[in-house]
Amino acid sequence: MHVARETVRRRWDLDQVVAAASALGLAAVLAALLLDLRPAHRRDAAVEIARLANVDGAVRVRSAGTLVWEGGDAGQPLAAGDSVFVQPGGAAAVSFRAGTVVELEERTLIVVEPPDEEADRVQVLSGSVVASAGSGRLSVKSGNERAVVSPGGAVAVAAGARAELLEGRAQIAGVELGVAQAVALASPERSHRVYVASFPEPVALLWDGDAARTHTLEVSRERSFATRVATGPGAAGFFEVTVEGPGAWYWRLVDPSGAPSSEIRKFMAVPDRPPRPFSPAQGEIVLAPGGVHVPFWWTAVAGAARYRVDVASDAGFRRIALSERANGPGLWAELDLPEGIYFWRVRAERPAAGEQLAPPSSTVAFRLIHRPVLDAPQLFDASMEEAGHAR
Repeated sequence: MHVARETVRRRWDLDQVVAAASALGLAAVLAALLLDLRPAHRRDAAVEIARLANVDGAVRVRSAGTLVWEGGDAGQPLAAGDSVFVQPGGAAAVSFRAGTVVELEERTLIVVEPPDEEADRVQVLSGSVVASAGSGRLSVKSGNERAVVSPGGAVAVAAGARAELLEGRAQIAGVELGVAQAVALASPERSHRVYVASFPEPVALLWDGDAARTHTLEVSRERSFATRVATGPGAAGFFEVTVEGPGAWYWRLVDPSGAPSSEIRKFMAVPDRPPRPFSPAQGEIVLAPGGVHVPFWWTAVAGAARYRVDVASDAGFRRIALSERANGPGLWAELDLPEGIYFWRVRAERPAAGEQLAPPSSTVAFRLIHRPVLDAPQLFDASMEEAGHAR
């Protein structure tokens, strides 16, 4: 009996040791995985390769080494292995070093690849892009095909389809190609953004009319040109299309047989809605002793590079007392001004030079004081006062 108990005890001890060793082994594996994954992700996130730009609609970003999709904002840095997805109705661009830009259509998914010594690199998993190389080379992969664009060149790439050379030179599927478009498009530039205060809005299209004497202009809301919203004679070299709504608009020239004779260009019609100011509010009394900064807050505007806040002593803003820039939808300003009634407004500033001024927000009036306003004397209840006198 004693021997049996001793045997059972030894087996129990052995089982405990095995269980403990298994638990320690599992803990070690989990720790190794965490130590292996987390620092690697942090290293990738610290190395910026590109930035998200021109965000319209819903755009999602997934950082390398994670399964989480987060909302993408203009100016957001991107690292090697990061993914960008543009949801239906949206658009975005990814800007690389040396002026390289990849414009993403809606329903497009790309992965930013690690650059090599020769080129910036991106992979198109779904949808389509227009990629323009800056002063450096750009490599775009789709399926098993890779297009290497020379400086100054541009290609259109759709997932599962052969890349189309738009401008300059590129090596597509190992073959060196040069541009061979019969008709050159002039304006708007590729992926240009047109800010529209109210629809409909006319937009002028310009191209080489001498080279398009027998050709026809086509305008569509779809890159496939399955339907056309407008057509015009190619010989004119000019057409004013009526833009009736926001989003992407495509245009090209075709020859008498209907075959494309120019590249397909897209411009984005963007509603030009001004910011909405909410602090200081209309009629608010703002206490700002010397040296105290006053917060100004407003709603963000898509595509805004910066904002301009104006404070004036008149509602017409003929006597502007303060005008400052802000990088986001908020500004802390020192109002070193005499006490009185003031008006403020804010407008978005666009990233492209030479754009028309964005419309200002509504005007908000507020009262500026440097010392607290004394409250009126508080009157007690008459019955309470009488009771007090009676005592």
